Amino acid sequence: MKNKLLLINSLKQGGAERVVVSLVDEINNDNLKVLLLENTIFYKTKNTVNFLNQIEKNNIIKFLELPFLAIKLNDFCNKNEVSLIQSHLPRSNYVNILAKIIGGKHEVQIVSHGIPSLYRNRGLLGRINLLLIKFLYHKADKHIVVSNGLKYDFNNLYRVKNNFTTLYNPFPVKNIIRDSSAKIKNFKFSENIFYFIFCGRLNQVKKIDQLIDWFIEFSANDDKVSLILLGDGELMNSINTKLVSESVSNIHLLGSVLNPYSYMSKSSCLLLNSDFEGFGNVIIESLICKTPVISVDCDYGPREILNMENNTYEDENIKYNEYSIIFKQNDKLAFFNALRLMMDDFPNFKTGASNWNYQYSDKFKAENISTKYKEILSLK
Repeated sequence: MKNKLLLINSLKQGGAERVVVSLVDEINNDNLKVLLLENTIFYKTKNTVNFLNQIEKNNIIKFLELPFLAIKLNDFCNKNEVSLIQSHLPRSNYVNILAKIIGGKHEVQIVSHGIPSLYRNRGLLGRINLLLIKFLYHKADKHIVVSNGLKYDFNNLYRVKNNFTTLYNPFPVKNIIRDSSAKIKNFKFSENIFYFIFCGRLNQVKKIDQLIDWFIEFSANDDKVSLILLGDGELMNSINTKLVSESVSNIHLLGSVLNPYSYMSKSSCLLLNSDFEGFGNVIIESLICKTPVISVDCDYGPREILNMENNTYEDENIKYNEYSIIFKQNDKLAFFNALRLMMDDFPNFKTGASNWNYQYSDKFKAENISTKYKEILSLK
C-alpha cells in the first residue's frame, strides 16, 4: 500500500498540533508518515517525524519560500511513495496544494482549524493569506473543517456553497481522565478557595489582558477566589510584570505544563475569553475532567460545543445550561454575572459537568474520530 502523509507547520504547542499527534498515535499505522515544515517539536508522537526546514523563519520568508517548500515536498513524496497528503493549518495547506500544482501526483486533503475571515483585520499578511486561501483552497480534493461554524465562515468567504467535511477534533479521553488524577508538585490548592483556570496561549487572540483586568476587578473584595493561568506566549513577560507591579496575589502565572489536566480537574471552573475559536479544544478537555466551563460567546466553536448555538442570551447577556455558561463578547457586566452565577450555583454546575462526561465524551473520543480519519485517509 502507498504511504499517506500528515503535514503540519511544526509540533509546537497548539490545538492543531495536539490533534495531529492524537491522530497519529491513535491510527498507529506504518503507512502513515508525519512531516513538518520546521523542526520544532513540543508534543511527542510514537511515529518518526521528518521535517523540511531545520529552523522556523520570519513571516516574510515563510511566504517567499512556499514554492521551494512545495518542491521539497514533492521530492519527499517521490522518495517515500506518498499517494495522499493531508495538511493541517494554512501554510501547510498552501504548500500541499502548490506541490500538486507544480507536478505532484498525490491526492490533496486540507484541514482548517481557524476562521479565515479574521485575516481581514490582520494587515498586509492577512490580505495575502486571504488571497492564497481564495486562489488555492478550491483546488484541494477534500476540505475538512473542525466545526460547522467554520463551514459557514468559508462559505461566506467564497460567496458560494462548497462541499466540506466536518470532523470534530479527537481527544484521548482515557488518557485525559488518567492524567487528571495525577498529583501536582509545584502548586498547592486550598480547600476554601474557588479556583478559575485559563489554559492556552498567552496572546492577543485569547484576550488574556482583558480577562486579567476584569478578574482583578471582580475579585477585588473577595479573598476566596483565584485565577490560575497555564500556558505561555508573547504576553508572558508583560503579564508577569503587571502582576508583580500591582501586587496581585490571587492570580497564579504557572507557565506551560506537560499535564494541564491535573490542574483542570482540581480547579472549580474553566475560563475562556477568546476573540475567536475555530473549535475550542480546552472546553472539551475541561468537561472530560468534569470541570464546568465559562466561555465567551465568540465565533464559532464554544456555542456549538456547548449546545447553545441556537439560543439567545438570557439573564443579563449570559446563557447557561447544566454544565456551562456563555457570556456576551466584550461585556464586562456579563462576565461578572457569569462568574457570580457559577460560584453561587457551583454544586449543580459541577454535577452537570460530570454528567456531560458520561453522556457526550464518546462523541469526541480519539478512537472514534480516528476511525473517520482512517476512512478519509484510505488506511486499512
